[in-house]
Amino acid sequence: MAFLDALVSPSRVQRTWDLQRSAPTRLELEHVLIRSLSAPNGNVQVEASASMTVKALKTHLAHLLNVPPRKSMHLLWWGAQMDDNCELGRYNINTGAELHLKLTTRPISDLEGLREITQIRVRCDESMIVIKEISEHATILALKKRLLVQNAFRLDPKAAVQSVRLFYSPVMTPLATFATPMEDERTIGSYGVLEDDIMFCKCNRPVPAESNDPKSATSKKK
Repeated sequence: MAFLDALVSPSRVQRTWDLQRSAPTRLELEHVLIRSLSAPNGNVQVEASASMTVKALKTHLAHLLNVPPRKSMHLLWWGAQMDDNCELGRYNINTGAELHLKLTTRPISDLEGLREITQIRVRCDESMIVIKEISEHATILALKKRLLVQNAFRLDPKAAVQSVRLFYSPVMTPLATFATPMEDERTIGSYGVLEDDIMFCKCNRPVPAESNDPKSATSKKK
């Protein structure tokens, strides 16, 4: 009989989570701590508010932790998965609360809805820029020109397009493992790039010429 009661009664984690949700909020929500293997030190602190939805927090984390769209994000609070449409305040989360981020691989059937592109992310060194209002039919050459016009990564707008090389891989791998740059005449969609996907940029920045000013030369000797 005791065994049956144990099966029917909620677990300790579930009871604790229910008490936490029903408890009044003591502090205003200003930031939360996200524990994830994708974070540099296993955790990252992010700004948050009670009115922020779980989906908005996921979007922020995807850009912060470079999570590709082929990964599905799950936020857990006291072991229970949080609803994307709910606001954080509904869970009575206080400042400094720890949320767990779990990443899983999306099934191929879920990727079909991400083929239509409206924005992508381009990473160069440690910088990341979001390119909006772009289509999967845009060419790689057009994307390079936009990066130069927008002065992304502090490039010279007058620099040759050939100085910018773009790389992409469906699997998140270090840039050094990429072999062939993306071809200018091909479209973004032809590489299988998805909505809000991550591309990598490598630029040949010109080496600054040494100054001929005698004063600067004198200062160098000193």
